Amino acid sequence: MKTKQESRQVLEKNFFTTDHLQALNQLIEKCNEYNLPLCLGFIDYEKAFDSVEHAAIAQALWKVNINENYVTMIGNIYKGATARIHIDNQISEACEVQRV
Repeated sequence: MKTKQESRQVLEKNFFTTDHLQALNQLIEKCNEYNLPLCLGFIDYEKAFDSVEHAAIAQALWKVNINENYVTMIGNIYKGATARIHIDNQISEACEVQRV
């Protein structure tokens, strides 16, 4: 059985957590270098999608005066979400992500 650390290391075939962190670091550096705004959001889809009503997320964001564009952007994550399964260089057809 893989440890939690080992499970997190392989995010995509041949890519490790450190690769993704390096890409993120470069993105931040370039935005700083060119004085560009940067907004990052990290979502644990397993927890976020299944445990919270989507309308409640929007209401909470409105309540704390989050910009309408951001509320819409986050809401769009949940609309028409699809997933594909990638195994041994084969990718499945897209299927709709639904709550159970």
